[in-house]
Amino acid sequence: MSTVRLQQGDVSLQISTLRLSDEGTYRCFLPAEATSATFQLLLSSVSSPVISLSGIDRKSGGVVLACDANRWYPEPEVFWLDGEGRVLSAGHPETLRGPDGLYAVSSRVTVEKIHGNTFTCSLRQNNINQTRETHVHVPDDFFAAPSSCAAGISVTLVLCFLFLLAVGFFLWKWKLKKTKADDEEKKTESQSLMDGDREVKPDEKLEKKNEEEKEVKPDEELKKKSEVMADVALKLETHRDVLNKHRDQLTADKAEMEKMIEEMEKLQSVEKEKLEKTILDIKNKLTDRKQQREQLELNATELVNETQGLIKTLKSEEKIKGQAEKPRDENDTGLPLTT
Repeated sequence: MSTVRLQQGDVSLQISTLRLSDEGTYRCFLPAEATSATFQLLLSSVSSPVISLSGIDRKSGGVVLACDANRWYPEPEVFWLDGEGRVLSAGHPETLRGPDGLYAVSSRVTVEKIHGNTFTCSLRQNNINQTRETHVHVPDDFFAAPSSCAAGISVTLVLCFLFLLAVGFFLWKWKLKKTKADDEEKKTESQSLMDGDREVKPDEKLEKKNEEEKEVKPDEELKKKSEVMADVALKLETHRDVLNKHRDQLTADKAEMEKMIEEMEKLQSVEKEKLEKTILDIKNKLTDRKQQREQLELNATELVNETQGLIKTLKSEEKIKGQAEKPRDENDTGLPLTT
């Protein structure tokens, strides 16, 4: 109270620095007039919340947002809203009360990609009828999408493994047929030696000459087959190198993504303008990584198509060879033997 004003009849009470302890009921009593009056002093303190990107939920692919507000009194309620005003499910907020009696509130929520990707953190205190809200827009690139590139690489590796099995099966089958043909030729030669005293007819000489010419063909076919297999092995080696490069690229992308997430987790206390600039830089980096991933998927698709073409070529050659050996087998078993 001011003594100067008191002499003038002014008994007003002035509190220069308010504290929470000043809250309560005040009573002014005038004994001379036997009158009194009471006044209820209610104090409040509010501030706008700050939204920051807390991290990425790798399990759900959602974005974790953090809402922090300081110097509130009384303790407020925290709500998260989507772009259409619907309340989002969030965990229980963390509340701390400082030595000055004011509250600091922090809340986390995991949001998923929706239309507009606009979210609101709202703090309300119904006793003093105060509300403060902050809005944030999360770019689409921050939401983790299923990696089709890794799946494409896995499919390519499986196809290459199946291709190797198919090649091994064709080689085993070809070797089995060749062994069978050699056994039949040895059997025919042995039978010819046992029947060496028989007279060779002109027709038989011609057939024998044809047989000798046919014996040269397996060597040529074997040589051609070896060249094809060498070419296939070379291409598979190239495919393996390309797939290894893809794997290294994916590993590097993963490391860089984790580094970006660590950087984003450090942005909780950054001002809004600086946060928007950082988000734009990260968005550009993610766009570049997306284009590189699409290029890797295109390369993997080309490798798969080329591998399937090689398999079809080997199957065609095997089919042609089988058709060519069939008449020969019939001639070998149909030769008349004369004693």
